[in-house]
Amino acid sequence: MLLSTITDALIDAGVSVVTHVPASGVTEVYDAFCDQAHSAKIYSYHEEVAFAIGMYLAGYQPVWSVVGDFSFVAAAHLGLAEAIQRHIPLKVLIFNNGVAAATGGQPLHAKVLEHIISGYRSYLHTIRFDADLTEMEKMLIKVKHSDRLEIVSIEF
Repeated sequence: MLLSTITDALIDAGVSVVTHVPASGVTEVYDAFCDQAHSAKIYSYHEEVAFAIGMYLAGYQPVWSVVGDFSFVAAAHLGLAEAIQRHIPLKVLIFNNGVAAATGGQPLHAKVLEHIISGYRSYLHTIRFDADLTEMEKMLIKVKHSDRLEIVSIEF
């Protein structure tokens, strides 16, 4: 599954990751500096960005928040203003597939996500899932090394 592949790659690269796993209804927090057996599992929806900010402030750096488009629209975007205000170089990876995968696949109209994210355009990088893998890797490396908030939307 793509989510687990990307999460594993980030952890292998020394990044702490906060993500919601639809199948289990659990928000998982992976500390890149210990094995996954020591990861925290938190029963909470849509708080990936807020938890990632907390991890950063607790000294776990770098941190990526991996979130679905519906979770981002529902509440995850609320933490972005906090990240900007505190100058936290958080990285947010949005899986933009146009549906609420965690709750049955209800459609999410593209205009809703566009409206929510419009205030963060200067932080946004968009790439298609079917793009050249070399192009995607270059963009993710650039984002990883940035010293500011960065948002990557992978469109399916």
